[in-house]
Amino acid sequence: MAGQHRHRKGNHYDVKISIAVPGAEIVVNREPGDDNTQADAYIGIRDSFDAAGRKLEDYARRYQGDVKEPHRREPVED
Repeated sequence: MAGQHRHRKGNHYDVKISIAVPGAEIVVNREPGDDNTQADAYIGIRDSFDAAGRKLEDYARRYQGDVKEPHRREPVED
């Protein structure tokens, strides 16, 4: 029949990854949104680990000194 739509609503998954690194903790939280991207657990887990990997790479670059942090000027007193 034309015009019929099946309503699909599955379970949504919250994914949390926490990685302890020297001097910091990398945390990724993925919660279901209105766009239903977390309706599939495998996609939610994949996306969460992708995000954690990017954050870990950013941390490693900062830790190794490859990324310069903004320099803060100390006030000079006369």
